Amino acid sequence: MRTALISALRWVAAGRLLGQIITWALTIVTIRLLTPADYGVVAAALLLISVLAILQESGFRAVLIRRRDMEPEHRDRLFGAFLLATLGLTVFAALAAWPLGLYLGDTRVAPWSGWWR
Repeated sequence: MRTALISALRWVAAGRLLGQIITWALTIVTIRLLTPADYGVVAAALLLISVLAILQESGFRAVLIRRRDMEPEHRDRLFGAFLLATLGLTVFAALAAWPLGLYLGDTRVAPWSGWWR
């Protein structure tokens, strides 16, 4: 069991490291392509999206990991709740885009944090 735990931790660490490397590479490319003002708009929109992504997790993964012997019906309900939470947060992001842009004094934030242009 100890070797399985160490192996799992290595895989998680490797996945997070790879994800961080990709994030930094994309950030550097984005910085090179955009003007400082445009990058500020993207950063403001990504702040909203990042906060919503944290809320979107809401412990669904932890429930699946802790309850391995979960009945298929319960798993299906959890998946449905996850989809509804994600849909609700997506609608919230779309509705919050314009007020966020007005608050920041730049309505160009709206297309980046919502689903429309």
